[in-house]
Amino acid sequence: MQTKDNPADLVKLALDNPERFADLYNQFFDKIYRYVFFRVSHKETAEDLTEEVFIKAYESLPLLKNPKTFSAWLYQIAKNLIIDYYRKTKNIIVDDLANIPAEKLVEYDILDETQVTLIRLIEKLPLEQQQVIKMRYLEELPYEVLSKSLGKSEVNIRVIQHRAIKKLKSLKEDEL
Repeated sequence: MQTKDNPADLVKLALDNPERFADLYNQFFDKIYRYVFFRVSHKETAEDLTEEVFIKAYESLPLLKNPKTFSAWLYQIAKNLIIDYYRKTKNIIVDDLANIPAEKLVEYDILDETQVTLIRLIEKLPLEQQQVIKMRYLEELPYEVLSKSLGKSEVNIRVIQHRAIKKLKSLKEDEL
């Protein structure tokens, strides 16, 4: 039984009819954009890279061996393009929003004040916990994708997430 929102079903439809790739684009654009933006911290660059992710995915879709892995495959394309971007520009990878003033994030309607506060608290976590929290909650990735991306078991990802949430609660109380 196919469902209109199941990525694996959408991949199969897009393979039969390339115009149906738009359904995948619509379902994943915002998530991929957030993923890219949180790594490049520049709106126009994030938009350009996100478009490039979907162009590469569209062109390479027939090479995808397992439609069920589409989401992880798409994030891998994004990750590789971000790495290429920083290699080309010789910039240091910025994995956070720390260099962008909070008022600009709110002014440009990228994040609201609560989200900015959350980002600032996340920045105080150890790097591994930051990655898990950002990927799980900001990018809304499932545990399976986190596990593959970070090379850790799903159980380990859940433990890291639990510790990070506990630490975030503590940091929030300290700020009050």
